[in-house]
Amino acid sequence: MNPDSHALLQGFWTVFFPAYSQIRQDLNHKTCGDIQVVVIAAGNDAGSLPRITQRHLGGGSLLNYGCYITMLATHLLHGDKPQQVIASGYLSEEGELAVDMTALYAWKLASLKAYM
Repeated sequence: MNPDSHALLQGFWTVFFPAYSQIRQDLNHKTCGDIQVVVIAAGNDAGSLPRITQRHLGGGSLLNYGCYITMLATHLLHGDKPQQVIASGYLSEEGELAVDMTALYAWKLASLKAYM
């Protein structure tokens, strides 16, 4: 790596866990066959945490949790880019300062569909 360059890994450092290495190996060797559908569900009751509920603190489910789910799906799909993304969710009741409290994403890819 160039000494003047920087890597921003934040929470994505989890891709270096041994489990991800095993997943990559299994996918590359088609141990489980070809991926047909990806379904990822995650969540917790963080509705009272200010860093989740307040926009000025970076609140919202996509920023705080969805980025990890998107990273995992991208990892499983070998970086395939979606042809279409359909999103739906629920906003907090803060008017112009509302943040996404829940979200559902469906990706359409050339080879399969991914639901998150």
